[in-house]
Amino acid sequence: MISPTEIEIIKNEIASMSDEELEARKEIFYGDLRRSFNPAISETYTDHDRLILTEKIVWVDMRLEGISDGGIKSWAFRLKRRVYYGNKARKNKEL
Repeated sequence: MISPTEIEIIKNEIASMSDEELEARKEIFYGDLRRSFNPAISETYTDHDRLILTEKIVWVDMRLEGISDGGIKSWAFRLKRRVYYGNKARKNKEL
């Protein structure tokens, strides 16, 4: 589980990125998440590492989609996207 402090750090990290770099960062984070499920190197990643990467992707998505970072809509969006990206990466599918 990710702590509220870690979520705040991720939120601030993503907020500090320029709009131009968001899509590239999303691809980098997702590539790292996919690699974390590779059996040859998966022991170097913890479940916590995967959660952090997933959370970063989700916050980038929120910025790209123009969703505010507070309220029920934000919470529901993040919940759905965490599951979506976690399953997609676990199945080794492209973005």
